[in-house]
Amino acid sequence: MELEAVKTTKKMRILIIDDDQLDRNAYKRYLKSCSLNFWTEEVSYGTGALTKIHENDYDCVLLDYYLPDLDALEFLDVLTVDDFCSVPVVVITGLDNGRHDIDLLKAGAQDYLTKKEINSQILERSISFAIARHKLTLEINAINKNIDSLRELIPICAYCKSIREDGGYWSDLESYITDKAKIDITEALCPDCCNESSPVKQILIVDDDELDRKRIKRILDKHKDEFIVTEANCGTDGLAYLQDDEYDCLILDYDLPDICGSDFVKLMPTFGIDTPVIFVSGTEDRAHVEKMNKSKNRGYFNKNELSTSLFILNLDTVINSNVK
Repeated sequence: MELEAVKTTKKMRILIIDDDQLDRNAYKRYLKSCSLNFWTEEVSYGTGALTKIHENDYDCVLLDYYLPDLDALEFLDVLTVDDFCSVPVVVITGLDNGRHDIDLLKAGAQDYLTKKEINSQILERSISFAIARHKLTLEINAINKNIDSLRELIPICAYCKSIREDGGYWSDLESYITDKAKIDITEALCPDCCNESSPVKQILIVDDDELDRKRIKRILDKHKDEFIVTEANCGTDGLAYLQDDEYDCLILDYDLPDICGSDFVKLMPTFGIDTPVIFVSGTEDRAHVEKMNKSKNRGYFNKNELSTSLFILNLDTVINSNVK
């Protein structure tokens, strides 16, 4: 996941923690030269800084590694233990040996700078990315917490599958998962449910014209409790779908660019496919209509004459004619 620097028009609150007044003044000069909209507060001791953080909301903290009462690792440890560390921390030190950088990041700091390398551009970038990294860390922690709560033993009703929450309240399973895990539930039918005696029918639309597919799908969507619709934009893909799954009806464009309708239905038996077919075409050809209607599990519609009631009636008739 890529971090992006924070861009904001609101005034940022930055707490500078350093016992050296000259260093504090230098950081403020750097900040004035960058594009951040901010105001600062200063404190010389770690204990006083902890009190300020506990009582105020800061957007970022600039923390000197060596303070008179605490070093940076001790400071971060107190923040974590007291569980009010909801602020990004950039640690600054006069040492340039790289000994502490990994330990500081593990302890909860978002970045680590040496005083020799700091300028306006580096400080601005460090603050911006520290804020972004801290925000991402909080989001990840919240997700992990929700996942952990779902791993716990959940009291569930053996009959209706409702979930008992704290306080004795009962919630349905979908609402419980959506609320606790902050995820959306999508609905589909498993193969076993599709094969049960059910009014829900699997329909495959094969048509190279996207607008025509959408027109037919809109008609079927008016009866979405009865039909599950799959789409293919060419005959080759349509045959592949029919081989991979069972469909109750095929709505087939007669004039596909790769396989014409008559050739398509001739190929179906070679793959062991006997799915009922409704042909649709944008041209009126009575010879084709008479030829296609000779089979009991075939139907035909002109695309220019599609109507919801007649189409659904024709679809039901064709599907039922194939019931053995």
